[in-house]
Amino acid sequence: RKTYEFIIKRYMKYYNIQDINELLADKNNLAIIENNIIDWLVALRDTVEYNTRYSYYTALMTFYEINDVNLRKKKIARFLGQQSTRRHKDRAYTIEEIRKILEHADIRSKVLILLLMSSGMRIGAISDLRLRHLKRIEEYNLYRITVYENTKDEYYTFCTSECAAMIDSYMLYRQQSGEKIEPDTTPLIRERFDVLDIEGSAKRKAEPVQTRGISEIISTLLLKSGIVKPTPYKELEKTGVKYRSSERKVVKKLMECGNLI
Repeated sequence: RKTYEFIIKRYMKYYNIQDINELLADKNNLAIIENNIIDWLVALRDTVEYNTRYSYYTALMTFYEINDVNLRKKKIARFLGQQSTRRHKDRAYTIEEIRKILEHADIRSKVLILLLMSSGMRIGAISDLRLRHLKRIEEYNLYRITVYENTKDEYYTFCTSECAAMIDSYMLYRQQSGEKIEPDTTPLIRERFDVLDIEGSAKRKAEPVQTRGISEIISTLLLKSGIVKPTPYKELEKTGVKYRSSERKVVKKLMECGNLI
C-alpha cells in the first residue's frame, strides 16, 4: 500500500497535480491519459531501473482500472524500455568489508549482520523470526533456523557459530535489561529500547524491527564504515529513491562471505 501511494504521489508531482481526482479529469479522452503515462515512463528510463519502472506502470494501471478507466495496457507497456539494461553487477561483501561493518555495530546490529551473512536469508524474513524458530545444534554450536514458517515458502537454514554466540549474548542482554523472554512470541530482533528505563520500555511487549528499519540499520552501518559513499539527497530524488537505504549499489547481499574467523 505504501509503495502504491508513493508511486501515485510521484506521478502527480511530475505533472504538478495537487488533487488525485485530477488524474481522472480526462477519462473521456483516454489518449491524453495514455500519452501522459507514456511520457513519464520514457522520462524515467535514464534514471530508474526497469523493474522499478514496471512497478510504476503496474500501480498506475491498477489505479485507473479501479476507477473504471480502461487503458490500452499493452501499448503503454511497450514504452517501458529494455528489460535487460543493468547499470550494476552485484557482488557479495568481502570478509574485510564485513569486519569493518561489525566495528561500527552495536550488539543488535551485529546479530543482524552475522545472521544475514551466514544464513543467506532475505531481510524481509527477519521481522517474522521468533525464538521458537531457532533450534540449537549443540554438536556444532550453531542454530538451525526455520524461515517463513507455515507458508508454502517455508525452509530452514543455519547460522555460523559466531552468529550463534552473538545471538546468545544479545538475548542475555535483553533479559538482563528486564525483558520477559517467551520463545513463542519474542522476536529474534526487536525494536530498540531504553536500557535506563528498565521498568518501562524494556519490559513492554517486544515489537520486532520492521524491514524498513533493518534496511536503515544496514544503510547507516555502510555509511559509517566507509564502504558506501553517501549520495546527496537531491541526486537520489532524481532517480526516484525516497530512502538512502533503497539506493542501488554494486555490493548488495550480506551473504556467501564464509566464516569470519
